[in-house]
Amino acid sequence: MIINSIVHFVKRPVVIGLFVFFVLLLLSIILTYQRYLLYKETQARDLNLAANRVKEKMDETLDNSLSATKTLSFIITRYNAANDFDVVAKSILEDNQFIDALELVKGGTITHVYPLKGNETAIGYNIFDDTLRNKEAYKAIDENKLFFAGPIMLKQGYMAIVGRLPIFIDHKFWGFSAVLIKLSTFINAAELHS
Repeated sequence: MIINSIVHFVKRPVVIGLFVFFVLLLLSIILTYQRYLLYKETQARDLNLAANRVKEKMDETLDNSLSATKTLSFIITRYNAANDFDVVAKSILEDNQFIDALELVKGGTITHVYPLKGNETAIGYNIFDDTLRNKEAYKAIDENKLFFAGPIMLKQGYMAIVGRLPIFIDHKFWGFSAVLIKLSTFINAAELHS
């Protein structure tokens, strides 16, 4: 009888101990899982905010390109100012830190580039002859709006994004005002490096 009492006494605390252990284990698993879900949600929210910030910066850079090409196009069509291209382009570039060069393309041939230094090889290049890179140019003409190509390797020896806005004079295609954004400039503008 004494042995039965001792065995019964020993079994009860073991059962209670095991029960408490499993309850605490279950609670700790639930709390750990909840903490994991909260961490993942926070991480996803932070990533989404960063992606939105990058998108805003990219949009801002591309919008600046649009305003630069429209300004150049307006001056060329209104004032026939191709001879003053360097003065006009310099002024536009001074106001747009994330644009590396401006081009004037008559027909399909690049006639003017600012700055000329480092971009000399582009002069005389006919974009319509390059079947690998002319799709966006034709699309820009068809839809009469700015289209971007790239990033592509340019004749100048660097990767860039090229935006071309068609210019129409008396409802006839005259050429393009174009903007070049080096890939490194675009990455800095969009803050992708961070």
